[in-house]
Amino acid sequence: MEESYKTIRQWRKEARAELERAGDMDAAWDVDWMLCEVFECGRAELKWIEGNDIRGEMGRQLHFWLHERMDGRPLQYILGHTGFMGIDILCDERALIPRQDTETLAELALHRMQYVKNPSVLDLCTGTGAIGLTMKHYRPDAVVTLADISEDALALAKKNADALELNVRILRGDLWEAVEGEKFDFILCNPPYLTDQDMKELMEEVRREPELALWGGSDGLGFYRRIAAGLDGALNENGEALLEIGRGQEKDVADLMNAAGFCAEAHKDLCGIDRVIRVWRGQPADGMI
Repeated sequence: MEESYKTIRQWRKEARAELERAGDMDAAWDVDWMLCEVFECGRAELKWIEGNDIRGEMGRQLHFWLHERMDGRPLQYILGHTGFMGIDILCDERALIPRQDTETLAELALHRMQYVKNPSVLDLCTGTGAIGLTMKHYRPDAVVTLADISEDALALAKKNADALELNVRILRGDLWEAVEGEKFDFILCNPPYLTDQDMKELMEEVRREPELALWGGSDGLGFYRRIAAGLDGALNENGEALLEIGRGQEKDVADLMNAAGFCAEAHKDLCGIDRVIRVWRGQPADGMI
């Protein structure tokens, strides 16, 4: 297959068909992404070069990537990086893939901290470091800490920090243990939140991501309980926490935070799904659950 396609147009058509037969629901997007990577162009530019030949090393690279994708490996892992909030994040099997859902949390965090000088920020369960590094990238004055229990994930987060030339602190520990005795203005977290049932129904490619970053206990709320239990001791007086949640978890997570003495409100993602819970001390606000 690698030598039989002479133009981008031909390879694109046949590769899409191959991926669709393999069950890839994003076949068209994935094929274009691979082509953009090889030809170092944007997706809109492909139509202007679709008559170009695919030769030599380019063809061999595309052939390898295509078969890796047909085998169910996530394309972000295959290519070794992905875009997040306008920056390039290195990613591999050591950590969860940063996705657009989590950009909702990052955007809200940047909005909330716009009037806070030198905000202290904790990215809890950091994984690749995408959330915390985004804060540091757009707010150079922020004092950012990345924390995770996984040594492998933290090694990847450090690699990202070095690649982006961002000065952040990296700590290892089991949730609050990593920052025991410290307080922060903003605590940002995309914790594992899948239930036992969710884990059984995972798509093949998601099964390639670390279970440690996915499974949130039998009901998916295990980490939120632990976050609620330790939040008072880790949050500055006027600080707030932003937590990503799974579909339908907004009421349960808000209840946990309310029981711990905090106010909580849900924020929707671009698809209209409640995706982030904002948590703070004080009076209830409009939109509070």
